[in-house]
Amino acid sequence: MPTSTIILDAGHGGNSLGGAYGFRYEKDDNLRLALEVGKYLTEYGYRVEYTRTTDIFLSQIDRVNFANSLRASLLLSFYRMGEELCINEQEVSFEVDSMDSISESIAINIALELRPLGFINYRIVVRTELPILRDSHMPAMTISVGNLKSTYDNYLFDTWFNEIAAGIARGIYSIIPVYS
Repeated sequence: MPTSTIILDAGHGGNSLGGAYGFRYEKDDNLRLALEVGKYLTEYGYRVEYTRTTDIFLSQIDRVNFANSLRASLLLSFYRMGEELCINEQEVSFEVDSMDSISESIAINIALELRPLGFINYRIVVRTELPILRDSHMPAMTISVGNLKSTYDNYLFDTWFNEIAAGIARGIYSIIPVYS
């Protein structure tokens, strides 16, 4: 029986910094979190592939083409919110390919896992114009854990980093079978 493959995509990279808060760059938080979530998923028995494991830039088209070539069970892309006004503090935000989908179920489960860690708000938005969601041949979603420009959200992100990664992995594990 084959093992399910999960593709983890650390958003931004290389000269694409994403958001910045002092000397903290979104691309770095995204990569750290993707790699840590991958460790937990591997422990569950999934085959985990990454669109990047170092600080390089890949277009969304390159990322989704790579994922499609592996016929994975899920493509999960990591980000941090970066709004100047921190009206969405303590939030986890998801973008999914469609509602009433595997992606939406995973998003809800991840949000429930992260709630005890202080991320008490969540939102799920359908985005059909993003190549990583629109062009994937598998369930696809983005996750943004906290606002990069919120001192408190960065405190939560850093303090509960391992627990956040474990919660994201549990949210996936509760929906995607390890063996396909």
